Amino acid sequence: MMLCFGTLFSSGLAFLTQVIIARNLGPEQYGDFSSALTLVSLLVPLAGFGVSQWWLKQFGKEGNFAQRFIPVSMRFACFTTVLATMFVVIWALVGPHSNTYRNILYIISLYIAGQSVVELVSSRLQLEEAYFKLTFWQALPHFSRLALVFLYFYLFAGTVEASTVAMAFSAVALVLIVSSFYPLCQLYLGKVSFHKYEIVNILDHTSKKVGMREVFLDVYPFGLAGIFHLLYFQSDIVLIKYLIGSEAAGIYNVAFMIITVVMILPSIIYQRYLLPKMHRWANHDQKAFNKVYKSGNYLMLGLGVFIMIIVLFSSPFFVPLIFGSSYEQSVLLISVLSFSIPVLFLASSVGATLVTQENMKIKVKVMGSVAIINVILNIVFLPLYGVVSAAVVTTFCNCVLLFSYFCVRFYSKTFPKKDTINEV
Repeated sequence: MMLCFGTLFSSGLAFLTQVIIARNLGPEQYGDFSSALTLVSLLVPLAGFGVSQWWLKQFGKEGNFAQRFIPVSMRFACFTTVLATMFVVIWALVGPHSNTYRNILYIISLYIAGQSVVELVSSRLQLEEAYFKLTFWQALPHFSRLALVFLYFYLFAGTVEASTVAMAFSAVALVLIVSSFYPLCQLYLGKVSFHKYEIVNILDHTSKKVGMREVFLDVYPFGLAGIFHLLYFQSDIVLIKYLIGSEAAGIYNVAFMIITVVMILPSIIYQRYLLPKMHRWANHDQKAFNKVYKSGNYLMLGLGVFIMIIVLFSSPFFVPLIFGSSYEQSVLLISVLSFSIPVLFLASSVGATLVTQENMKIKVKVMGSVAIINVILNIVFLPLYGVVSAAVVTTFCNCVLLFSYFCVRFYSKTFPKKDTINEV
């Protein structure tokens, strides 16, 4: 309940921040800002490359003995964060951008490092099961951005541009980096013990050398999974910006925001609360693992259908009311994307089981294939049918993803065939 309240509160702050930005900047400038933010968000998984999620798997498997991976994996996370930031700067320099959009990319590139440290500290708090601290830590960036954005528009009404908003996001990222220094240093120096993870693997790992190469070979499925997820879920906004224009990107982003807010619930349940436990159960308590999976499928499907109906029938009223009449075109996009809600809810439950043990490498191949399909279809159909085709393609790809997850469970040797057939 604490995680639910905290995440809903944080998401409410993030949503309100976007509403303020959208209403004050207008569709074109908001399109520039939102597409730049989406572009750097696509590279956030490269920063750390899944190290934060990988920690949950390793501690679930080896207990506190997994602390041997922390120092080298943190150095790996720093290296990939610098690499991702450099990529944004280089793309801003050489890409086909206006001066305004180029400046936004330069400024907001610091956002990558800020999100990277948020994920690393969040994983430590998840392992500690310190849910109050985790709730506060998750809310801090959203509250800070809202406060700065509100202050900017209040003090400089009518003169704030997209680049000014980008400065606010980067200023918050800098605060997060400084704030994370102490908890991450403690973790790096081995001064943190996770009492729920006292179990250890009976094998003696002390003779095994752990270097950057070993970490990369084990962590890359988690990093690729994060990138592929954002590619098939968010790349539409960037493609719309380059293939159609900034105004269309701003209109689509409003519809995308609604779906993002809705997806908070399965994210809380599986990513913030159950994921560390599912890693532990997958290795040490298969009965609990299977029970939670089956119950989760029914719960997610029922909730998804219920929320889809609410979004479908309420969007024509609340979108013009909240965002303004200039975003009325978003209603049609929300109507199409709403059919993804039950699909994504159920995919959260099925996909959570594929993160455990050695199934992640198969899952990431599925996600990569769906991401490629999504990008290709958008490139083909966006110039022909406009922004609505992006919503149709996204919904189609979400269905392909869910079907593929069920197929992976059916053919994987990790899951009993009898149970898997019944679940399908």
